[in-house]
Amino acid sequence: MAIFIGALLALLSIGVVLYPFLKPGSVLNQTRTFPDQDPEGLDEGPALETIYEAIQTLQLEHQLGNVPLGLYREQLGAYRTQAALALRQQAELPGQDADRVLEQEIMLARASLALSTLDSSNENTVSCPNCGATFGVGLTHCPECSVELGSINRENSSQ
Repeated sequence: MAIFIGALLALLSIGVVLYPFLKPGSVLNQTRTFPDQDPEGLDEGPALETIYEAIQTLQLEHQLGNVPLGLYREQLGAYRTQAALALRQQAELPGQDADRVLEQEIMLARASLALSTLDSSNENTVSCPNCGATFGVGLTHCPECSVELGSINRENSSQ
């Protein structure tokens, strides 16, 4: 009796494990497309990936001595040009997703914060009259309080 119950439990557990793989809407049978990606962007990814793989293969072949230096440089330049064109096409897609725009805003904010951390003893820095933050002379707006500083920067840079 114990062997029968053990065999029944073993079959039941095997069935539970295999069910997700055998059902018609299986995860393995589906190809996922994400709503924020357009089909053109999905086509560019593998092309760019194959270019990178070709560059790695070329580098390995050159390290092994199978590709002469002149041919290596010529082919590497061609692959780099192809990769740059593929990246440019991806960047110029009309429907940029919100994540990319947000990342650009974060990069701009970090750059302005980096400029605001300059030493106040440096002659190329100015303090904001509104909040007192220190930043570079070339900025038009305070990175802390967003006050327009065009006239303030020109006055301080002429001194």
